[in-house]
Amino acid sequence: MFERGKSREWPLVVFTMTLQLACAFALVAALSDFKAAVVEAEFVRPLGIAIFPLLMGGILASCLHLGQPFSAWKSLLNLSHSRLSLEILLTLLFAVCALVNSVSWMTGRTEFRVLLDMGTFLFGLAAVVSSAAVYMVDTQPMWNSGWLPTSFLGTMLLLAGAAGAVCASSANAHALLPWFLDLAIAGGLLSCLSALWMRNLFLRLSNAKTVFVNLPEWPDRRNLGPWLSFGLWVLLAGVLPVAVAILLMLFGNSPAQTSAFQFAPSAIVLILAGGALGRRLMYWMGTALSRF
Repeated sequence: MFERGKSREWPLVVFTMTLQLACAFALVAALSDFKAAVVEAEFVRPLGIAIFPLLMGGILASCLHLGQPFSAWKSLLNLSHSRLSLEILLTLLFAVCALVNSVSWMTGRTEFRVLLDMGTFLFGLAAVVSSAAVYMVDTQPMWNSGWLPTSFLGTMLLLAGAAGAVCASSANAHALLPWFLDLAIAGGLLSCLSALWMRNLFLRLSNAKTVFVNLPEWPDRRNLGPWLSFGLWVLLAGVLPVAVAILLMLFGNSPAQTSAFQFAPSAIVLILAGGALGRRLMYWMGTALSRF
């Protein structure tokens, strides 16, 4: 995207984004079932049903990145030494819980659903954290930093807040709406923090003698792709969601708030687009800066 049309990381972009989106939906389901009566939480039913299909779509997309997809199972043989093996195991456990959870939402079964929601979210959160840990190795100084897990968690919280707020608003579940708006604000702020942290680290490492730069430096005016993606990432997955969430909280249960939520589904698409650009920028920087 930024140099020579490289796009081999897009399957991983899709996987990490759908993993975080599925975890976000699991968080919304868990919070709704926990804070409201189980019967009253039916307004998030579409999200509960979508957890498993989303996750499976991301897993299938990740297989496109493999040279030999049918040999992927062998990665589980090295659990004690490989972060990638742990990520795959936790993602599979998340998928099993997501399948049971999605079926429970689809069939309307409510027995122990609160515990199932919370278990699904916790496995999803573990999978998200492990997916960030895979990249945090000494051989990639650009990724071996706290900005990366901050970015992953920020995206997940932002998506949870946005999706939950849309569902709560459409169902007039005003008691839960502040919780979801708070999640959106927290996620957006974490996304902005991670973006600025990432940018400063890249500029510092690009001048260090311990790394090799094999792509044009980010400040190079002839290579505006990273700058554009960075700006859109911060704008769409940070500044705008936070500003809109704060305004919606100030409006309260006013007609203006109700009208604003009519455009919220489109806002989720823009958040996903901004997050995907930020994730693509992460991979570009990982290839731009590596140790000798």
